[in-house]
Formats: sequence, structure tokens, C-alpha cells
Amino acid sequence: MLPDYSKSGGKGKIKTLSNEKVGRPRRVTIDGEYRSGINITDEVKVQFEHAINKYYRKSNNYTLRDVYHFVLRDFYSDRFKVNGEYQYRIWDADRIPSYDQFYYWFKKFEDPKKDMQFRKSVKEYELKHRPLLSNSKVETNGPGTRFQIDATIADVYIVSAFDVNRIIGRPVVYAVIDVY
Repeated sequence: MLPDYSKSGGKGKIKTLSNEKVGRPRRVTIDGEYRSGINITDEVKVQFEHAINKYYRKSNNYTLRDVYHFVLRDFYSDRFKVNGEYQYRIWDADRIPSYDQFYYWFKKFEDPKKDMQFRKSVKEYELKHRPLLSNSKVETNGPGTRFQIDATIADVYIVSAFDVNRIIGRPVVYAVIDVY
């Protein structure tokens, strides 16, 4: 009598689309209407991927909200000219994809390494964001097998014991740690 949720839902399968929208219906609007929205077809996926590559994977650091608005402006709006400037009028909500749909497909297309390299730089990714695959403790078998050494020049001047006006130099402080 227990529900068998592991066998329901068709996880990972691509749904066959019809004229009616699949998925959860959108919320009721202020005027009490349901706005069905659109199905995400292969053409819409290509539009999402194009916008992600064009706007998100650049060094200008647009947010996902900005990229979503660029998708609406580029593919789901009417363009007209007013006083020499182009302006855009976004279509009705039942003719455009929602932000949640865009976010879902962004997560499907997401490649964190590639995104970081395009948004920052390959050098910064390698320096600050690359995954650490190991540490220094892995190859340490016991005490005395591996040491970590650091040297720092102290902010103190050493002077001669015979003549305090003669500066000998600055000392180097060494720190040695047994990794084990």
C-alpha cells in the first residue's frame, strides 16, 4: 500500500510536448487569470544557450536576471524606434518563458569551470578557484618524513654591541613545522 515514488515521474526522460503546456501551472495573477506560459522546445533551449554564451560567459559579470531580460528583449519582444532610439515591448506573460524555466535550463547547461574562466580569467581560476585534488598529508607516513618551512625577514634592525650607530642588518625568522 506504500507509494512507489522511485518508479514515478520519469526522471531523466525527455517529455513529449503537445499544444498544452506541461509542468506545474503558473500562479494566478492579480486579476484572477491563469497564464499558461510556453513549453520549452528545442528552439527555446537554443535561445537560452545562445544568451548564456553571449551575455553570461563574458567578463562584464551580468547576473542571471540580467541575462533573462536580455533573452526576453532579443527573442520575445517587439522592437520599435522612438526619437531615434530603439525600444522594446516585451510580449504578454503567456507567450514568454518564465524566469524559473530559464533558471532550470541554465542549471542544465551550467559548467562552473567554464563559466568562471569566461567571467574572470583562466589565470584567476587556476590561482583561486580550481579544485584541490590533494594535500601535503597524503604522502606523509610518520613523524620526520615531511616538513614545511617558512622564512620571514623581521621588522627589527640588529645593531653592533660596540657601536649602536652601526646597523648589522635585519634577522631572518625561520618557522619549521613537522607535517605529521
